[in-house]
Amino acid sequence: MTLHHQGQLPAEATWRKWFAQPSNIGLVMGEVSGGLICRDFDAFESYRAWAEAFPEWAKRLPTAITARGRHVY
Repeated sequence: MTLHHQGQLPAEATWRKWFAQPSNIGLVMGEVSGGLICRDFDAFESYRAWAEAFPEWAKRLPTAITARGRHVY
Protein backbone atom coordinates (compact mmCIF):
# COMPACT_ATOMS: atom_id res chain seq x y z
CA MET A 1 0.00 0.00 0.00
CA THR A 2 1.30 3.43 -0.86
CA LEU A 3 0.34 6.89 0.29
CA HIS A 4 -1.78 7.53 -2.79
CA HIS A 5 -4.30 5.02 -1.38
CA GLN A 6 -5.10 7.58 1.28
CA GLY A 7 -6.94 9.52 -1.42
CA GLN A 8 -7.97 6.77 -3.84
CA LEU A 9 -9.16 3.19 -3.40
CA PRO A 10 -7.06 0.47 -5.06
CA ALA A 11 -8.49 -1.36 -8.05
CA GLU A 12 -10.10 -4.74 -7.36
CA ALA A 13 -7.26 -6.56 -9.13
CA THR A 14 -4.77 -4.83 -6.82
CA TRP A 15 -6.42 -5.78 -3.55
CA ARG A 16 -7.06 -9.32 -4.76
CA LYS A 17 -3.30 -9.62 -5.37
CA TRP A 18 -2.59 -8.25 -1.88
CA PHE A 19 -4.89 -10.79 -0.22
CA ALA A 20 -3.74 -13.75 -2.34
CA GLN A 21 -0.74 -14.37 -0.09
CA PRO A 22 -0.35 -14.10 3.68
CA SER A 23 1.08 -10.76 4.70
CA ASN A 24 0.56 -7.83 7.02
CA ILE A 25 -2.42 -5.77 5.93
CA GLY A 26 -2.80 -2.07 6.60
CA LEU A 27 -6.15 -0.31 6.59
CA VAL A 28 -6.57 3.23 5.34
CA MET A 29 -8.86 5.17 7.64
CA GLY A 30 -10.89 8.29 7.10
CA GLU A 31 -12.76 9.69 4.14
CA VAL A 32 -11.51 7.28 1.45
CA SER A 33 -12.67 4.31 3.56
CA GLY A 34 -16.15 5.69 4.02
CA GLY A 35 -15.29 7.14 7.41
CA LEU A 36 -13.68 4.10 9.06
CA ILE A 37 -11.87 4.91 12.29
CA CYS A 38 -9.92 2.76 14.73
CA ARG A 39 -9.24 3.07 18.45
CA ASP A 40 -5.79 1.56 19.05
CA PHE A 41 -5.33 0.34 22.61
CA ASP A 42 -1.65 -0.57 23.09
CA ALA A 43 -2.31 -2.08 26.51
CA PHE A 44 -5.09 -4.51 27.35
CA GLU A 45 -5.73 -2.64 30.60
CA SER A 46 -6.58 0.50 28.62
CA TYR A 47 -9.01 -1.42 26.44
CA ARG A 48 -10.63 -3.02 29.49
CA ALA A 49 -11.15 0.40 31.13
CA TRP A 50 -12.72 1.73 27.92
CA ALA A 51 -14.94 -1.38 27.56
CA GLU A 52 -16.15 -1.02 31.12
CA ALA A 53 -16.94 2.67 30.55
CA PHE A 54 -18.70 1.99 27.22
CA PRO A 55 -20.09 -1.57 27.43
CA GLU A 56 -22.63 -1.16 24.61
CA TRP A 57 -19.93 0.06 22.19
CA ALA A 58 -17.59 -2.72 23.31
CA LYS A 59 -20.27 -5.33 22.54
CA ARG A 60 -21.23 -3.91 19.12
CA LEU A 61 -18.01 -2.70 17.52
CA PRO A 62 -15.68 -5.08 15.66
CA THR A 63 -12.56 -5.63 17.77
CA ALA A 64 -9.27 -7.23 16.79
CA ILE A 65 -6.87 -8.74 19.32
CA THR A 66 -3.32 -7.44 18.92
CA ALA A 67 -0.05 -8.51 20.51
CA ARG A 68 -0.35 -5.74 23.12
CA GLY A 69 -4.02 -4.79 23.29
CA ARG A 70 -6.96 -4.26 20.97
CA HIS A 71 -8.06 -2.39 17.83
CA VAL A 72 -11.70 -1.29 17.89
CA TYR A 73 -13.26 -0.30 14.55
